[in-house]
Amino acid sequence: SVEHLSFDVNDTRVACCIETEVHVLTTTGQGAEAILEGHSGTVTAARFLSNKQNWIVSISDDRTFKVWDVGAGSLAYQSAILVLFYHCVFILWRIS
Repeated sequence: SVEHLSFDVNDTRVACCIETEVHVLTTTGQGAEAILEGHSGTVTAARFLSNKQNWIVSISDDRTFKVWDVGAGSLAYQSAILVLFYHCVFILWRIS
């Protein structure tokens, strides 16, 4: 099932979080541009970077985030998510 959808800034592509993968689809109906695999848990969100439109950041229940180069179909960077840091950022966001 689809967990999350996110469009690029031009609304020409959509990142679909489906189980442990991110499917990058065109909005013109031409099919999948890329299927990004690498998370071991459900991908809960993915966003296109505004300054690098061919890159996507995804987060997952496996407690990692990954940065993908969609054009190359490859993983550019990954790291663990520090829960305490996330909660601090969320609290600061709610306060402001």
